[in-house]
Amino acid sequence: MDILEQVLARAAADPGVRGVILTGSRARGMATARSDHDVTIVVAEQAQSWRHSTRTDVLDEVVCSLAALADTSVHWRRYSYRGAKVLLDRLDGGVAQLVDRQATFSAEEASRHAHTNLDSYINQLYR
Repeated sequence: MDILEQVLARAAADPGVRGVILTGSRARGMATARSDHDVTIVVAEQAQSWRHSTRTDVLDEVVCSLAALADTSVHWRRYSYRGAKVLLDRLDGGVAQLVDRQATFSAEEASRHAHTNLDSYINQLYR
C-alpha cells in the first residue's frame, strides 16, 4: 500500500474527517522522483485552524478545519489549491466547492489583486 492509500484508509476510518485533498506537484502532474505527497485533511472542527500532522520527505500532511478551508482571506495559501484533487469528499461536493473557491479569485478579488500587484511590478521595472 503506497503512502496515499495509507492516508486515505486512515481518513476513511475516521468519522471526523470531512475530506482529503491532494495538492502540489503530484496533483498538478508535475512530480519528480523527489516530490512528496502534499495532502490536506479537512475536519469539521479543531482548536487550531491549520496544523501540520506529518512532515517527512514522503508526506507533508496538514489538517485544517472546514472554516479554515472556507476562509479565502489568506492569499498566499490559495495558489496551493490550483490543480488540487479532492480524494475524499464526505460533504457531497462541499469540499470540492471550497477547494474551487480557494483556487479561483472572484472578479472583485482578481481586480483588486491585479491593481495592487501590477502597480508594484511596474514601479519595480521603472526604477
